[in-house]
Amino acid sequence: MKTLIFLLSAIPLLLRAQTPEIQLGECQQKAVKHVPIIKEKELLQRIETDRIKNANTARLPQNEFAAQATYQSAVPTLPIKIPGVSVTPVDKDQFRVTDETSVLIYDAGRTTAQKALVRALSLVEQQKVEVDLYSIRSEVTRLFANIVESDTRLELLQLLKQNVEDRIVKVNAGVEAGTVLASNLLVLQAEDLGITQRIDEQRSNRKGLIDIMNVYTGDALDTSTRFIMPAPDTGLKDSITRPEISLFNYQSTAYSVQRRLLDANTRPQFKAFFQGGVGRPGLNILDNDIKGFYVTGIKMSWTLGSFYTLKRDKDVLHRQQEIVDAQKQTFQLRVNAQLAGQKEEIAKLSHLLQQDIDIISVRTKVKDISSGQLDAGVITSSDYLIELNAQNQALTNQKLHQVQLVFAYIQYNLIAG
Repeated sequence: MKTLIFLLSAIPLLLRAQTPEIQLGECQQKAVKHVPIIKEKELLQRIETDRIKNANTARLPQNEFAAQATYQSAVPTLPIKIPGVSVTPVDKDQFRVTDETSVLIYDAGRTTAQKALVRALSLVEQQKVEVDLYSIRSEVTRLFANIVESDTRLELLQLLKQNVEDRIVKVNAGVEAGTVLASNLLVLQAEDLGITQRIDEQRSNRKGLIDIMNVYTGDALDTSTRFIMPAPDTGLKDSITRPEISLFNYQSTAYSVQRRLLDANTRPQFKAFFQGGVGRPGLNILDNDIKGFYVTGIKMSWTLGSFYTLKRDKDVLHRQQEIVDAQKQTFQLRVNAQLAGQKEEIAKLSHLLQQDIDIISVRTKVKDISSGQLDAGVITSSDYLIELNAQNQALTNQKLHQVQLVFAYIQYNLIAG
């Protein structure tokens, strides 16, 4: 007999252990991994690597092959005649084939600035992905909170249904004994049907929320899944760490790097080079034979045209940086306003929870009195249901306020970042 009792008492625990459970953090992680935009981060990193490698090729030896064949209307000749000396004039049809290899010695920081700009722009694009992922986490948090609230409503509706059904049993006994009017039983049965309808509606709403969650997470959660209420955490962040703040900072840095690149482009470059080739004539323009030749040395190149637009280009970048700074300040202002509103929401819910305790105490006493009056035939079932529903509403408010307070803290920290 003791073994049977033990097995019966263990059944609810076994059923609960078999029920699939999921927490808020798991849903957020699955959503972040499932959303297609997460692939952008890896692709952006690959693009950055390739662009850095391309920038580094400026330091590698550069080779240029050139060939030309010409016919010219005149060639160099001696302006005087030297007795006993015969000079053969150079042919008017000439050709030259050259191959030149050059190595960058000094580029005034161009390559370094270009690589820094590649990294800065890559950080901007990657941070945009983080902003999108933040939106996904926010939406998943909202869905999770709605599901937990739905579970709370279902739990209390089922409790209300159990109370009504227990009352139906007692009233039915009174009707059969002739001490209670049959209309009282009909009122209770109608209320029971109405509660069943509300439970079905709430279950349908819950299933819809879970279906949306599955779209975000790529999971296959069903209505049997228990969504675990997060543990209360009353800690509030004291600073804004939203991904948008980092995005603004990265954009501002990118403009600073572009100014550095503008300065580098105004400085001269130095290269060592070696040019070898064959032509007619060779380096000796008076020699009409095909000759090989080479030239080696150091050459400087300086593009002075960049000075024409340098100041205006810098002014444009400075104004763009100021726009980003203004956007950042506006964003911080908006977030601070949201945090102020959320902090007031937390204070309101905390106060309501304190009031809920007193309201439930009074409503429970009134419901218990009405229960005895209904049994004694002093009041009707309609009168009793008014008090029962009032007590259930008080319980519902308390449970919902508890859920809302927990998620109000979570939402505050989510707004802060």
